[in-house]
Amino acid sequence: MSFFNQKAKLWTEGQKNIFQELEKTNLISNSKIAWFHCASLGEYEQGKSLIDAFKKNYPEFQIIITFFSPSGYQNRHEKIVDEMVFYLPLDTFKNASRFIEIVKPTIVFFVKYEFWRNYLSILKESKITTICFSANFRADQIYFRCNFFADILKCFTLIFVQNEKSKKLLQSIDIKDIIVNKDTRFDRILDRKINFKQNQVFQKFASGKPVFIFGSVYQEDMKLLIPFINQNLNYKFLIFPHEINYKEIARWKLAINQEVTLLSDKTEPQNILMIDKVGLLADAFFYANFAYIGGGFGKGLHSILEPASYGIPIFFGNKSISNFNEASDLMTLNVAFSIAKAKEIEDKLEYYQRNPEELKKTYEICINYLKQNSGATERIMSVIKEKILSE
Repeated sequence: MSFFNQKAKLWTEGQKNIFQELEKTNLISNSKIAWFHCASLGEYEQGKSLIDAFKKNYPEFQIIITFFSPSGYQNRHEKIVDEMVFYLPLDTFKNASRFIEIVKPTIVFFVKYEFWRNYLSILKESKITTICFSANFRADQIYFRCNFFADILKCFTLIFVQNEKSKKLLQSIDIKDIIVNKDTRFDRILDRKINFKQNQVFQKFASGKPVFIFGSVYQEDMKLLIPFINQNLNYKFLIFPHEINYKEIARWKLAINQEVTLLSDKTEPQNILMIDKVGLLADAFFYANFAYIGGGFGKGLHSILEPASYGIPIFFGNKSISNFNEASDLMTLNVAFSIAKAKEIEDKLEYYQRNPEELKKTYEICINYLKQNSGATERIMSVIKEKILSE
């Protein structure tokens, strides 16, 4: 696949020299190791508040972070300070044994999901504390239909789940060490807002007209959004493709009947700025009045908590959202809206123009929602201190 797919190529290249890189890092032999595994960039963001809290409370530990996906590793391995970052070697018994022998972790964390049988089995046999946090399970998952896969989850020392439904599913396969907790994403979102980084390009762009952000959008989203752009000249648009695919971006530019400027063009944009660089979306919501988040028409909805932290109305496709609790929560609060066609966005924008007081209420509603769901990191750290690293 690496011949045809850039992500596959990056993954293949990344897998080649993992053990050589591990062995030459000269891990301090007398230091304790805390290993955090994140499937990709989203899981890293979800776990970041706990990583920071652990590092602050246990400075004697060396932090090691692994990614399986190139999108996580490529975007963070040079930006993470004071932590060692590696690809996770493919889950074979030989690889898992060698990795754990080199790293010798004292404690291991898996963020939300991505459960590798060989790694988890060896960690259990080695009596190494292994914790999964911010987990969320569904009845249709294979762990609850096949004992072979159920045994993978039984390797964990402790699992923090997001809701009672997940706890009951784990109990149905005879897992007992479960704590119902909140989602650490909420803590991370609030942390990011406090540590917001200004962007001069976005700040200059966001003047004169209301700004509409399209975040992590796919072709399925742009089919609906391009006609919306063409019919709405009273807005500025910040467009963040989910992946930087210049062939696809070129097609979008041709279909838009206004001038489209790429961030990499380094020229002053007019009304439409398309971002062909990763890592800028979360802070960009600060400059927006409205947000559309991609994935709801097919791939699965991307995070809507970042725009919620800035108190702006949020739109998304109406097909692939059933597994996202925050989507239904914010829809119930009438600050997020699933849509099937552009006309629904236009109708809502007209409503806000007629009722500006409703737009003002959105900020308070969103912030209260985030604060009510925060605190997961503190709870996990409390359990670690009292029950796991108390000696």
